Amino acid sequence: GKPFEPQEGDQKEIGIKYQPEGLDAMFTAAAFELTQENVTKNRNGVPTQLGEVRSRGIELEAQANVTENISLIASYTKLDPETTESTRKEEEGKAPANVADEMASLWGKYQFIGGALDGLEFGAGVRHTSSSYGDNTETLEVPSYTLLDAMISYRIQDVRLQLNANNLTDKEYVTACDYYCWYGNRRNVIASVSYDF
Repeated sequence: GKPFEPQEGDQKEIGIKYQPEGLDAMFTAAAFELTQENVTKNRNGVPTQLGEVRSRGIELEAQANVTENISLIASYTKLDPETTESTRKEEEGKAPANVADEMASLWGKYQFIGGALDGLEFGAGVRHTSSSYGDNTETLEVPSYTLLDAMISYRIQDVRLQLNANNLTDKEYVTACDYYCWYGNRRNVIASVSYDF
C-alpha cells in the first residue's frame, strides 16, 4: 500500500582520450563509481526496495583504421558491483542480481575500395558477457556467454543494401534470472535498404 521511494544516484567518473600522431586511432579509458539508493529488485517475483548498490569499474575502448580497408573496434568493461545497504543483511556485501562483472567485444570490418568490388563491406565481431547471479545473495549463478555477429553491405551511389546477423551460430544461452530465467535472442537476420539524400 506504499509507493516506492524514488531511486537516486551519484556518479563520479574520470577519463582520458588519446589519439597518437601518425596513427588513425583513438584510445579511451575511464574509471567510475556509481552509488544508487532506493534500488528496486525482485525477490521471489515480488518487486522490493532493496537499498543501496555501489558499482565501481573501468571502461576501455580502442578504435583504429588499421589500413585504408580495415577498421577495428574493441571494448572492455570491468565492474565491481556490491549491495552496500539492504533490508536483508544476507544481501549486504554481495553482488546484486543480473549484473555481470565483465563485458568485452571486438568488431572488425573490411571495405573494398576501387575495382569491381568497390562499395562492398563485410564485418564480423564477438561479444562476451561474464557470469552473473540470479539473486541478491550470490546463490544462483547465471553462466557466461559469448556470441558471434556478422554483416555484409553494398553501396551503389546513394543506396546502401545491408544484411546483419546477430548470434550467428544460433547459440542457446540464458541472459538473466530473477525468480524466472530468460533465454537470450536466437539468431536473427535483418536486411535493410537506406538512401542518402
